[in-house]
Amino acid sequence: MRFAISAVSNTSRARLGSLSCFRRIPDICLETPVLLLHSKGGCIPHLTLDVLELVSKDPLCIQLPLSSTISCHIPLQEFKRGIGDFIGMKNNPIYCTVQDPANSSPVGYNELDKVSIWSRSGREPVDPERYMDIMESFLPDMYQCLGDGETDINSTNKRILKSMKRSLDMFHKCLDRHKKSEVLKNSAFLALLQGGYDISSRVSFAKDVSASDVDGYVIDGLHGNGEEVEFFEYEKAKPVIKETIKVLPEDKFRVVHGCWSPEAVLHLVEEGIDAFDSSFPFIVTERGAALTFCFKPGEESKGCPSSLGENGMNELDSAHLKSDNDSSLKEYMYEINLENKKYADDFGPLLKDCSCYCCSQHTRAYIHHLITNKELLARVLLMMHNLHHYLEFFKEIRRAIKEDSLRNLKVRISQGKTE
Repeated sequence: MRFAISAVSNTSRARLGSLSCFRRIPDICLETPVLLLHSKGGCIPHLTLDVLELVSKDPLCIQLPLSSTISCHIPLQEFKRGIGDFIGMKNNPIYCTVQDPANSSPVGYNELDKVSIWSRSGREPVDPERYMDIMESFLPDMYQCLGDGETDINSTNKRILKSMKRSLDMFHKCLDRHKKSEVLKNSAFLALLQGGYDISSRVSFAKDVSASDVDGYVIDGLHGNGEEVEFFEYEKAKPVIKETIKVLPEDKFRVVHGCWSPEAVLHLVEEGIDAFDSSFPFIVTERGAALTFCFKPGEESKGCPSSLGENGMNELDSAHLKSDNDSSLKEYMYEINLENKKYADDFGPLLKDCSCYCCSQHTRAYIHHLITNKELLARVLLMMHNLHHYLEFFKEIRRAIKEDSLRNLKVRISQGKTE
């Protein structure tokens, strides 16, 4: 894999680039900042391959968390053609990650030289040797190093130091195995950067790791994954991310995982992050909601205050929650909740002028009906819309970097949802 930077913003560290020269699919080129498609067991949640093609015709990179694919290890040893062919996505770049950013990771189970992977069958401790065996059978185009990322903003210094020591040891073991592996020589190796929220620890760890030749970096250990990341205050993570990036090589690929809000994504892009995952639109889909936030020039939000209140919600929604005990009907800043009865007679599309299949064929009232009757089609249509909307958002991010207008995009995002 080759990562190349094509342009850098004049007003921030945001940059445009590309990922290319994948061994299996040399003709594929991904523009960065890129959205990596979060998957479960090798499938995009709620979508078949045929339906995924209705969402986007562009090249898409699939993110495979080990927690939902570890059971494929033994059959893949016999299959010998890699997990891309195995799951029917031989034309998509495959990126393997240790944890699932959409699921909260249980804490307190990592061991001295093992990381706990939580699969459907329970906890599976994985050491560097077993992890690299799995990667050699998966044959991904990119993959993370194994590491103990069990830290967040509340972690003690003792936990941070333990995470760093374990992760550095795992890093060297995995990298050594990677360099010796004939089957992984064309796979990109990404280092996990630890250090919790202690800036000096972050910088020290990043310096140690950046001394080795790797293909990119994942800033890890910022949160425990899952939906709570959506409401995390980015300003708390900003100093850590900013100082970490300062000591990294400019020409290397940078990734941050998690269910970050669109506003937080833009902040991270401004700091020079190149890749994110699609756990956010998946989690929005799971709660029966549709993304409706503005990002295209000329779009205007209607009746939505621009300021964010408690938990990342706008003031209208915060007031609503205080007066309504039915939390299932709450609407966050970037979406509308189709479970709400007010959409039962709304025969407009989920989002005006949206070109996705769902918006061109169905109405809010129909989606509300499907959700009310617990029809599986509800999540299929919502996922189609939400993923399409988020992929279009990333296209707009790349356009804004090219035109040096990220600040204007942030203003449009802060306006919130459309009705």
